[in-house]
Amino acid sequence: MSIDHGLAGDINEGRRIGRLREILEDVSDEIKVYRERILTWEVNHSLVTINGERVEHQALPYSPTSYIRGHVVENPEDCRKDTVLVNRGNSRFDVYYDIILAKRFGCEALLLTQVETVSISPPYLQSGASEPPLGLISIKGANPKKGNLVEINLETKARIVDAYAIHAIKNGRERSKKLLLVSNHDTWLSKSKSWVVSAKIFRELNDPSNQWEYLCISGMESGAPGFSSLYWGYMARQLSKKFTDRDLAVEVRDNPGLGLSPGMRYQDIKGDLISPMSASFELLRNGIPSVTLGIGDTSTDQTDVIKTLKALSSNFKFSLQDLINDLLDEYSLLPPEVKSLLTNLSGKPREPRYLVRYLGRYMGLPGRIEYALFHKLVAVRKSLKHRFMFAEDNPALGIEVTRNGFLASYRSELDREITNSYIYRLHEDLQELL
Repeated sequence: MSIDHGLAGDINEGRRIGRLREILEDVSDEIKVYRERILTWEVNHSLVTINGERVEHQALPYSPTSYIRGHVVENPEDCRKDTVLVNRGNSRFDVYYDIILAKRFGCEALLLTQVETVSISPPYLQSGASEPPLGLISIKGANPKKGNLVEINLETKARIVDAYAIHAIKNGRERSKKLLLVSNHDTWLSKSKSWVVSAKIFRELNDPSNQWEYLCISGMESGAPGFSSLYWGYMARQLSKKFTDRDLAVEVRDNPGLGLSPGMRYQDIKGDLISPMSASFELLRNGIPSVTLGIGDTSTDQTDVIKTLKALSSNFKFSLQDLINDLLDEYSLLPPEVKSLLTNLSGKPREPRYLVRYLGRYMGLPGRIEYALFHKLVAVRKSLKHRFMFAEDNPALGIEVTRNGFLASYRSELDREITNSYIYRLHEDLQELL
C-alpha cells in the first residue's frame, strides 16, 4: 500500500496527517487531531500459483494466514474441503453472496477476477464483532478454470491500532453557519486523490460570512474493529457525534455527480440521493444535512468547486415531508400505526433531524445495499424477494428464505416485535419534542 492510497491504520497514517497539516496550518484558526482505535491488517508474505505457475495477485483485507492446496470450483454448491471458489462477478455484492455459500459448503478461499473488496463474514451489516473471514485474493492476468490446482500461501497480521482524523477551522462571524467539508485519507480501495485536493480547496476557501471547517478521516474504507461486517465508515460514525450542531456537511469525492440527503431541497440544484456507503450517510444519521460533491480532476484550478460549495451553503430546505417523499417506496411498506405517529412529528422543530435517527441500511442478496426509515421493518417486508436479507444492527438481522413451512409465521412475529420496538421509540421521541 502506498502513502497516497493507504489502509486505515497503516504505517503511513501519520505521514498523511502531517501532509494535510502542512496544507492547512497557515490558513486555519484552529487545528485538532482526533484518534480512534481501529482494525488494521498487513501482509507479510503472499504467494499464489495456479497449475504450478505464479500468478500476479493481491491478498485483500482481512484475509487470514493460511496455506491452501486445492482445486478451483466455479459453483459455490461444489465447495468442499480443499477447494477454492472463483468469483467472476463485477460487484462486491456478487462476492458477498458467494461468501455466504462458500462458507456454508466448505470452500477455503475465494479468487476474484473483477473486483476488490474487504473479506467479511455474514451476518452482513453487523456493527459489532463478526466471525473471522475467509481468504480473499484478487488475481491479475489469469483465468482459473474448474479443476485447476491452486496453491495459496499467505501470512498476514490483523491488530488494533490508532487511526487519526484532522479537523481544521476557519472562524466565521458570530452566529454564522457552520459548514463542514469532509474527506477521507484511507483510500486503498477507491484510489481517490480527493483527500489532498479537498485540503487545497479548503485552503482557497474565502467566505468570512460562514464558519468553514475541514475534516479528513481515516477508517472509512475499512477499519471497524472485530472484523465487523459493517467494515466501512467506522470513524465517521464515531466522530459524527461531535458535529451535530453543523448546518451542512459536504463530502468531497473523485467520482462525478452530486448526491443530496433525502429530505434536502435547493431551488436550482438537483442531485441523486447519497450513498449508504458514504461518510455523508453517517453524518446525516446524526442530524446533519449532507451532500456528496464529485470534483473530478481539479488538481490545478478549484474555482468552479469553490463556487459550487458556496451555492450549496446557501439556503436549502430540509423537511420531514421531503424526507418521506424521497424514500416513498420503502415508506409505503410501513404499518399504519408507525405512519400515524410520524404525522405527529410533522411541524415540530427539527423534525427531520429527529427522524433521520431511524435511517438504517439493509441488503438483500442477490441485490445491493439500500437504506430506509425503519429499515428493519422494510427488510422483513422485502425479504421474500431475496434469498438472503440482512438489516443493520448489532447483532445484525438476518433472514434466509427457505421452503420451511414455518417461515411465514416467523416473519409475521418478527414483524410484530420490530413494529412494537419502533413505536416505543417514537413515543419517547414525541415526548422529548413536546
